[in-house]
Amino acid sequence: MSRGTLRRHGSLAFCTLALSVSATALWVVPAPATASAGSATDPEASVTYQQNPAHDGGYADSTFTAPLRRSWSVDLGGTVGYPVIADGRVFVTIAHDTGYGDDVEALSLATGEVLWGPKSIAGTYWTGMLAYDGGQVFAITHDGRMTAFDAATGQQTWVAQMPGQYSFTSAPTAVDGTVYVGGAGSGGTLYAVDEATGEVRWTSPVMNGDDSSPVVGDGGVFVSYACEQAYRFGLDGTLVWHHATGCEGGGGRTAVLHDGALYIRDDAGMGPAVLDGTTGDLVGSFDSQTAPAFDGTLMATESGGALAVWDTDTGDRLWTSSTTDNVTAPLIANGYVVEGRSNGTVELRRVQDGTLAWSGSAGTQILPIDEHNAFKLVGLAVGDGALVVPAGTRLAVFVPGTQATVAITSGPDQDQLAGRHVSFAFTSDAPDPAYTCTLDGVTSPCTSPVSYPHLTAGVHSFSVSVDGTVLGTATRQFRVDDVFPTVRLGRFHPLVTRLATATLRWSASDASGVQAYQLRAQQAPRAMPLPTWTLHHVTGATSASLHLRRGNRLCVSVRAEDGVGNWSTWSSAQCVLRLRARS
Repeated sequence: MSRGTLRRHGSLAFCTLALSVSATALWVVPAPATASAGSATDPEASVTYQQNPAHDGGYADSTFTAPLRRSWSVDLGGTVGYPVIADGRVFVTIAHDTGYGDDVEALSLATGEVLWGPKSIAGTYWTGMLAYDGGQVFAITHDGRMTAFDAATGQQTWVAQMPGQYSFTSAPTAVDGTVYVGGAGSGGTLYAVDEATGEVRWTSPVMNGDDSSPVVGDGGVFVSYACEQAYRFGLDGTLVWHHATGCEGGGGRTAVLHDGALYIRDDAGMGPAVLDGTTGDLVGSFDSQTAPAFDGTLMATESGGALAVWDTDTGDRLWTSSTTDNVTAPLIANGYVVEGRSNGTVELRRVQDGTLAWSGSAGTQILPIDEHNAFKLVGLAVGDGALVVPAGTRLAVFVPGTQATVAITSGPDQDQLAGRHVSFAFTSDAPDPAYTCTLDGVTSPCTSPVSYPHLTAGVHSFSVSVDGTVLGTATRQFRVDDVFPTVRLGRFHPLVTRLATATLRWSASDASGVQAYQLRAQQAPRAMPLPTWTLHHVTGATSASLHLRRGNRLCVSVRAEDGVGNWSTWSSAQCVLRLRARS
């Protein structure tokens, strides 16, 4: 749904700051005892969109290293949103396959086993989004209905309706006992909600409140909306600064806080900007269509489908990917830039120089991020040493480990001649393998066998990998031969006979050899037109004795198949006549 279909008003009236508190919990039940009480500041967790409350896409666990192997994947039956990872669990929202609304589900990060759910969070559209803190998972719907679940058991602890707004399109951020979320519709509002009770601790008005997941860090809460309307609030809701421009309107983008600077992206045509996190002053610019990711002074960006890394100290671009189909906001995990491509490929590139350290396949198309419309917010996550990839209705998990092997079991051998239609079959020792095939540099997910028809003459290169791994890939180089055999058909001798049989010989030659022949014949009385051809398979024979009926004319044509399956055209016909018996 477009932004216009979500709004009753295309713009907001300017308003003054007001601080309000409203208890809006619909009901509260006692929180059950839980063994998990992980925090949003846990460096091994991924607790909201783009990893953490700063949304900086960073993950520093040294156990996360290339190569990876696919641990498991599952089809969840609806479009899967960005995952949250904590305490050995992965939490996702899943769009209902019929009607509006979402489900929340918890799966074992190790095995993919469903631990609890699906739990329905009914609402308009499919924009359910998650955050994690303190052993609870918090889900917000497009209508502003927030639900808290015990992360270990899935038991619902409270449900609360956010007051005053009707369009909630920003991912929540939960940290230190408070859930922060933005809402829009009748103006814009930033909410701070008590994690234990669902009561709204404070609200503050903002310019529109769309699509900007609150950033929490450096003692403040930051949001950014259309026309670079950016804000910093204190943790008590007090306005610290407002970076205002000469326009305002619907829309927003999730900001990123790193090293005291706020990186904002506009939804109204203004270029990305860097603000001083303390003062709100404009201090620089950058180039990225998605939220950037950081590792010290290095910043990974995606623009126009290309991935790039910049040195924020010098402003220099260190490298740019040759691929232009990157569709996810990048992450940086233990020195690797993590990125998803539209064809389902996931890649780890070394942050310093962009060299490919590993690639894998999610098994299906990875959806692009849409920060403007009311649909699933998607993205990658790294937590507890694993990479979690939503790809349409599928969820795939990759972990460091030994590469699975893959072997080509049929198809052209190395450097062998092949025909224009080529098929390869392959197998792997990986459980439930997902394959990626590449022919002459064109890569796509595949299954065994895979066929390539109508190839051109010349040398071709084929490779197949299980889970898309760079290591353990099986390759074949082959040459397509499209030269047909040359056929030589002898003549009947004599051309007129009284005998009941006539013998005909033929031959053919080709660089790849000749493996079969076909013969066709037609026969009719000499005064009658010849009928349609009758086909005879003669395989490797090079001669035949053919039966002649009295008074009939018999014509024969031959073609040959070469060693790679190319058939020649039919030869010109040779004919013989059998005379009638003397009267």
